[in-house]
Amino acid sequence: MLEFARGSANIYVEAHNSGLLLNDPAEEPPFRATTSRFGEVVLSPEESARLIATYAARFESEDA
Repeated sequence: MLEFARGSANIYVEAHNSGLLLNDPAEEPPFRATTSRFGEVVLSPEESARLIATYAARFESEDA
């Protein structure tokens, strides 16, 4: 979400094979509700690194 000083926002939604740019203020509320929770659910950089390392080790042992 790109927010501007005039109070409007552009929302870019990326999918596997396409992207969508939304700039209608009526479409903002669901995205604002989702992004407002990011601080509650994101991992710290250290926690992210540990999680990635855990999954990498798991996938490497499956290939053996």
